[in-house]
Amino acid sequence: MEHRFLPRIEKKAGSSSQKLGFIFAFCVCAATVRAQGLGFENETSFRSGYVWRGITLDRKPAVQSNNSITFGSLNFNLWSTGRTWRPAFQAGSDEVDFALSHESKIGPIGLSHSLTYYSYAAETGTKDSVEAGIGLTFDFAGLTLFTNQYLDVWSAAGGLYSEIGAAYEKEISSSWAIDTSLTLGWGSSAFNAYNLGVARSAWNVVACEIGFTYRLGGEFQVRPSLAASFLMDRHLRDAVGRPDNLIFGVSFGISR
Repeated sequence: MEHRFLPRIEKKAGSSSQKLGFIFAFCVCAATVRAQGLGFENETSFRSGYVWRGITLDRKPAVQSNNSITFGSLNFNLWSTGRTWRPAFQAGSDEVDFALSHESKIGPIGLSHSLTYYSYAAETGTKDSVEAGIGLTFDFAGLTLFTNQYLDVWSAAGGLYSEIGAAYEKEISSSWAIDTSLTLGWGSSAFNAYNLGVARSAWNVVACEIGFTYRLGGEFQVRPSLAASFLMDRHLRDAVGRPDNLIFGVSFGISR
């Protein structure tokens, strides 16, 4: 999942009926998943800022909630963010995203596709949007190599964002694990014009993250993390107030 928040070049909030329609559809889909094999995950995170694909969307601390219901290869996800603890309780969020995705795997190769609806509180002035995504992974020598393609089909129709990268995870002990990732992102002219006001396709960002997961026992875990991102193209750097970011986060999760 990818997430975003706060002002865009275009400022128009989506209608309440559209938001309610997607919320209703999400709830109906989730309610129909009642068979053996059902999985649920919740993760509440505190982050020192909110950066999306190298773009600083909020410099103030954010509380983010990530909730997933899985059934086989299907996944229903609800994600929210805000500046208070209310998003952890699914209330008072500045942004709420709904996603439906499907994943499959053949040997070391994984394929996923998704549809995500981004909705924003009216006071943010941000236009709602829908994004289609497809991803490919390859597990090799302990590494996961990946590429993801995201196409905006609503507000910034035709805006494409692509990324390639590598991720690594290792169990240190029965209680501790370490994970790290490196990602390189490219934005099309339409994507950068809508999100940064620069009608130029470019290699946008290089980003990296490291995290340590401690299992508290049973189904609970805590994960401190540190993430860095750097806008690479000079035209994009000139268009933003903070092209480089260092974000600290702590996440508390439960899964069953």
